[in-house]
Amino acid sequence: MSTVAVRVAECRERLSADGFYARDDGLYCTRDYQSQFGVKCCYCGQYIAGEVVAVLHYTYHDVCFCCSVCRPVVELDCTEPGADLGG
Repeated sequence: MSTVAVRVAECRERLSADGFYARDDGLYCTRDYQSQFGVKCCYCGQYIAGEVVAVLHYTYHDVCFCCSVCRPVVELDCTEPGADLGG
């Protein structure tokens, strides 16, 4: 059985067992994928992977979407008809 070395489209490093991303006929390590296509959280500035909260033109990690004054996480029940951010 032969082993094929697969290299990342941008940095040309070998892909690791930790995973990779495929997009537009290219393969990307996590670092390169995030730097080119990733979305950063408007609160903490880190790249977002997984669940997000998107409000207007802002995107947050679900745990970063908090009140600006007292910081408790804002709970949204998106299954409730008419649920919005207004108070």
